[in-house]
Amino acid sequence: MSQSTRGLFSLVLFTALGALAPINAAQAVSNPLIRVCITNGGQFESQPDSQDEIALCRWGNAIVDSQTLLSNLNEVQSEAAAVLLNDVTSPDCAALGAVNWTINSTTRSPETVCTFNDSSRLSLSLAISAPDSAVRVLLKDILGRRP
Repeated sequence: MSQSTRGLFSLVLFTALGALAPINAAQAVSNPLIRVCITNGGQFESQPDSQDEIALCRWGNAIVDSQTLLSNLNEVQSEAAAVLLNDVTSPDCAALGAVNWTINSTTRSPETVCTFNDSSRLSLSLAISAPDSAVRVLLKDILGRRP
């Protein structure tokens, strides 16, 4: 995704989220990044990253960016999706060819998320998990679906 496309995407996401206001039903229906997360049983959240707001989908400690979910349903596989679908595991982001991104929250401990070259993301806790762990099986099922 080009820098200008990412900027436009971020602006649209930020506007759609109402400057991080709580998600309401209208937003969930009208915003595909929110909808794809919620309809697949995840909890949608956005996190600041430099000047961007990153759309994330959470299942407990497991995090995948919402764009990965949406892109994969449209048959565009991200690097994060490839890690999950190919049962790749790693004790760190660097071994996956990704860089660490830390989510700091007032309600949770800091969490490490692996950010890939294509800007897709998944939590390090998910990268560490076994291929047959419940959350990985769930995500592989979600990512394996086609419209």
